[in-house]
Amino acid sequence: MIKDEKVSPSGINIYQDDRGRTIYFDRFTKRGYVITDKETKNYMTFQNRFFIALAALILTYSLVKNIFVAIFVCLLVVVALELAFRKKFLARLTYMSNFKPMHRQCIVKQLANKTSKTRLLLKSILYLTLAVLLVLNALEKKHDITLIAVSYGIAGIVTVVSIVHFLAYFNAKK
Repeated sequence: MIKDEKVSPSGINIYQDDRGRTIYFDRFTKRGYVITDKETKNYMTFQNRFFIALAALILTYSLVKNIFVAIFVCLLVVVALELAFRKKFLARLTYMSNFKPMHRQCIVKQLANKTSKTRLLLKSILYLTLAVLLVLNALEKKHDITLIAVSYGIAGIVTVVSIVHFLAYFNAKK
């Protein structure tokens, strides 16, 4: 059984400062925002805002079968989440003006250093399983070409995420 462990943000715009704090770097404002342990869970939700919008696209398309309505709903979700992220979430964080990004690690090293080997292995297997199930579901349900293409696209992305987790698993020392 995997015990509840502290999850640290990782990704393209995540850095460590000289004090070891996790910093989100906003490329538009050139500010570094300090992500405390208390704010980590909220950040992780907002970090996945584009995947949430993609899920809204798929769900809307599967319900109404109109790609234009689905794209409109997806865009609404993206705009709403982006505004909430920038105007509400980032506004309450401590920030550093003119932050100079340093100490950036690749995603594989970040995952390997901050996540247990058991969790990495489990997540990589689950992501790979999700990719296979997405493709099988699209073929089994005989969806139209649009939904099949979206399913294959998501399966490809999920496969890459699975490979990243496998690489982190083999690089982890824990």
